[in-house]
Amino acid sequence: MKIALISPKGAERFYADRIFEDLESLLHRELIFLMEDMEWMPNLGLLTLAGVIGEKHELVYIDEEYLQQNQTEKLLNEEEFDLAAISVINAQYKRAYEIADIMRARGIKTALGGIHPTALPDEAAAHADYIFAGEAEGTFPEFLADFEAGKAKKVYSSGNPVDLSKLPPPRFELMKQFDYIEKYNRFPIQATRGCPRTCDFCFLHKIYGPKHRHKTVEQVINEVKTITSMVEQPFISFTDENMFVDREYAKELVKALTPLNVLWECYCDISVADDDDLLELLFESHCVLLLIGLESLNPKNLEDFNPWKHNMVKKYRDNIEKIQSAGVGVAGLFIVGFEDDEPEVFEHIRDFALETKLVDIEVSALCPFPGTGLYDRMKAEGRILTENWEKYTWIHMNFQPMKMTPNQILEGLFRLFRDLTGLDRLIYQMKYFKSAAARLYGKNRQKEGKPSFLV
Repeated sequence: MKIALISPKGAERFYADRIFEDLESLLHRELIFLMEDMEWMPNLGLLTLAGVIGEKHELVYIDEEYLQQNQTEKLLNEEEFDLAAISVINAQYKRAYEIADIMRARGIKTALGGIHPTALPDEAAAHADYIFAGEAEGTFPEFLADFEAGKAKKVYSSGNPVDLSKLPPPRFELMKQFDYIEKYNRFPIQATRGCPRTCDFCFLHKIYGPKHRHKTVEQVINEVKTITSMVEQPFISFTDENMFVDREYAKELVKALTPLNVLWECYCDISVADDDDLLELLFESHCVLLLIGLESLNPKNLEDFNPWKHNMVKKYRDNIEKIQSAGVGVAGLFIVGFEDDEPEVFEHIRDFALETKLVDIEVSALCPFPGTGLYDRMKAEGRILTENWEKYTWIHMNFQPMKMTPNQILEGLFRLFRDLTGLDRLIYQMKYFKSAAARLYGKNRQKEGKPSFLV
């Protein structure tokens, strides 16, 4: 069979383009730096699914964000496929449905999977022949057998969590199609799934569950080696929601990464600062950035949905200093729009970021994604303002906050973005990343001191 694996336009990170358009007149010089730092990476979910499908079938990987419009139109309207599999997050839903409708009108069977169809399977079913809810890696082999036998079901829902140690590697070679690999600047790998911090605004634990699972170290290292064989000096971005839950596994993996000489980043929680041995290993392995969900500086905001983080707020400053003193940069991830947030929240976050010298900071509007406890609660309270899922991103407001107006949050985000993208901040970031790269790729590969300007 010939199968199209499709990632539609509208991936959330690309909404940054619209912010850049608005800021162009104010921050022209700064944007030169910012554009270089934008994330351009493949759809790991589709590449992973391609690994499950294997080499028996012909696969065409269609990533609309990186194709010219005429290329996309030709593929969707002229190329012959037996099946189209479309991966959908909330912000992509409209374009995903358009593509699905085009394919079905041509007589091509179409499947939808990902976060959005998992949360809203009945809505998605109106535009697809088949729906995949949850982890599709566990159900797609069964579906393919049913499809080839002419008895495929409408809905395939994952039951038991996928055993990651038995997953085949993603088909990274598909990045060579249409020269995608020349456009990407980050290369994603997933080593673990599952997070015990079941925040009510997060949908991932609905898909992956709270139990932490992982691939073998050998699997992960082989995936990194595959990418390094294809790309000179790649930047590896681990997409795990909380990579260091299992500290013993984390240390074994980080040790194995060290001789590969690649720069990398990952998501984890602030408790990583409590493990001196792990911090030293992270530095030695050329981990340059830990993306840490701090969420809020107000403990009251965290009390109900995440008691663990509520108790950690008082340690934020000391832990950030400890991590960055170990030579590993921290990206602080914040959310505004919680129940106790007031207009001053933006200034508090700005001052905190500058005082702690965070290497990077990302601030988003709280978003009640469908399928989360937050959405259900706000829906029951009559606070959902729109169900246009394109507005369910980190820069839109789709609910009524308690102590601010939606416009106050949007204006505050714009102001905070402007305050934190001054040339001094950007040069600070650039110096850090260049020092990390120079330590690894420079002529002198001997161990150098940790970058002192971090603290």
